[in-house]
Amino acid sequence: NVAYVQLPFLQETVMRGGTGGIVTQFNVTVDTPARMEEIAAIIDAEFKHDEHPTSTWPEKAFVGRAVRDVVELVGFAGWVGWGSLAAVLALIANAIILAMRDRIRDQAVLQTLGYSGGLLAWMVLLEGAILGAAGGLVGGLASSILITFGRFSMAMEGVNVEIVNDPRLAVIGAGIAILLGLLAGAVPALRAARSEITEGLRAI
Repeated sequence: NVAYVQLPFLQETVMRGGTGGIVTQFNVTVDTPARMEEIAAIIDAEFKHDEHPTSTWPEKAFVGRAVRDVVELVGFAGWVGWGSLAAVLALIANAIILAMRDRIRDQAVLQTLGYSGGLLAWMVLLEGAILGAAGGLVGGLASSILITFGRFSMAMEGVNVEIVNDPRLAVIGAGIAILLGLLAGAVPALRAARSEITEGLRAI
């Protein structure tokens, strides 16, 4: 979002010297496009020894540089997202492993009642999927509400990128959460399938 106000008002508001002429950006219209680089060099030479030297670029180059910065920021956010997924996977796996450790005797009793190792494994996988689905549903709903009412955006040197809410992303996130739950439950499910009745009944 962009707000246009009078320069003196802006300077008084941010307490940057009143009407002293402090600005962050000049837009210069060039009559001869072929002389843009020459004029940019002249402008930078004029303010070379100023307290805040200028850096003059053609509009396309300026926007392109700003867009590259935004893309790099988005790429970094993507790596943070992958790291978050790894952390969620570890947390779900830890929760399932701790739960299975407390249910060793229960699993042994189920085996004596005729439950096969494969069925026990499916039960563990189902628990992981349910945990993932619950977390994905809560997280997707919370993020959708936050983005909708927060109206967040990223701005880089005059280029503004709004973060919009897309219901499809919430659905994709829930699906990924379920997949993470299944992956987290894979090892505990394998252990449950291979567990021995006698060892389970002796467990405390």
